[in-house]
Amino acid sequence: MASALIAAFLLGVPDVRSERFEIITSDGRAQSIHALVAVPESPRGTVLLVHGSAFSAQTWHSLGTLSLLADSGFRAIAVDVPGYGSHLSGRERLRPTEAAEFLAQFLDVALPHRGERVVCVAASMGGTYANPLVSRHPERVAGYVPIAAVTTTELGAPHMPALILWGELDSPNSAKARLYTSRFPKHHKVVFPDAPHPCYLKSPKLFNALLLEFVGAKPQERLRVRASWR
Repeated sequence: MASALIAAFLLGVPDVRSERFEIITSDGRAQSIHALVAVPESPRGTVLLVHGSAFSAQTWHSLGTLSLLADSGFRAIAVDVPGYGSHLSGRERLRPTEAAEFLAQFLDVALPHRGERVVCVAASMGGTYANPLVSRHPERVAGYVPIAAVTTTELGAPHMPALILWGELDSPNSAKARLYTSRFPKHHKVVFPDAPHPCYLKSPKLFNALLLEFVGAKPQERLRVRASWR
């Protein structure tokens, strides 16, 4: 019975597949980038997910985020940052000058239409790469979801919608947290109860529901949760 229910749930859900994309960094180096991708038949938008330093693209897959986004009509792309996680994009980390333009260059080859805008999700260290994308190329980003993300010299986009996520046990009212709320005036902030730095691991159901709501999808009934918006 259980296997039949699982099969019924998975029926029609787009596969999550492993793909490689070739880029030339801003320093002129060729780099092969690994990503996990889930694409519905007619995507209504794209969500780009950037992991933290101790994690990888697989983290978003394990949380069910990629499949849920695709099942809701969104192309989901989880990129493996070079030098981190499972090293599927290489063991050498990008130089600071390369890191600042990494996601913009990745989107150039990962998206079917160059002018397409994405919702960018960045956890912790992922802010090192996402913040420059948001600040330098706001025309390419429809919304930003920083999750206890690091701060950088390039931070903020006054007209960009932002969903700022934080764990209750991770100083959600710190100077860093306040910097994000001040630099993104059009924000909602959600603090995950009793959650550590990677708050999405504590409450995957809450994280997925909030993300689906932010991108404009209607969460399935089983994902509906009550959240305190701040």
